[in-house]
Parts: sequence; structure tokens; C-alpha cells
Amino acid sequence: MFGTNLKILRLKNKLTQAELAAQVGVSSSTIGMYESGRREPDHATLLKIAQILGASTDDLLTDHTGGEKKELLSEIRHFLINSDSLMFNGQPLTDEELSQVIEAMELSAEIAMRRSKENSRKGRG
Repeated sequence: MFGTNLKILRLKNKLTQAELAAQVGVSSSTIGMYESGRREPDHATLLKIAQILGASTDDLLTDHTGGEKKELLSEIRHFLINSDSLMFNGQPLTDEELSQVIEAMELSAEIAMRRSKENSRKGRG
């Protein structure tokens, strides 16, 4: 939950892992471990991350399954649809191929959200 929220907020702030790491005072691999759920920050680091991202600690720690994830997915979809020259293997995507990419992205996001919910339930049980 924290890792997913961190990644969403970092991307919304248009920061790379390295850029966020530099501002927080940790390594970029530490940010990567936070985002993958392999590590969690201490309290002081959590507060610093929240401040940098313009978020509350609740924003980082609360399960927002659906809300912000769907918003981010919508932003990505909008970007893809409005991009002039998306390419794959050096060839521009056709409208049909673009639709397939968006459909695959949405399906993958749905699977990830379901797994996140299942993992949250297992953790509480």
C-alpha cells in the first residue's frame, strides 16, 4: 500500500526515483525498495517524503485502491491518446494498436488492484 501510494504521488509530482531520493536524503535504490514493498521508511523519513510530495502521511499509508490509481491510469490513457508519434520497434502505432496497448494497460492495472486488495486482506487476517 505505502509503496504503491509513494509511486503514484512521485509520478504525479513528475519526479524520478533518483530526484526524490536526493531530496529525501536516501539512495534511489531505497526509494525503489519502498515502492516495491521490500522496505519501509522510519517515521522521520515518512514525514519528509510526505512534505516533499505535498501529501499527508495518510495519503501515503491509506489504501486508496481505485481512487488515485484510476486517476493515474486515466492520465496515462489521456497522454497516450493525445501523443502524436507513439512508436513500437521504430514504427508508429496504428489506432487499433494504440487501443490494444490501452486495453492491456487497463487490464494489467485491474489485476494489480485485485492482487493489492487480496494481499491487504491476507495481511489483516
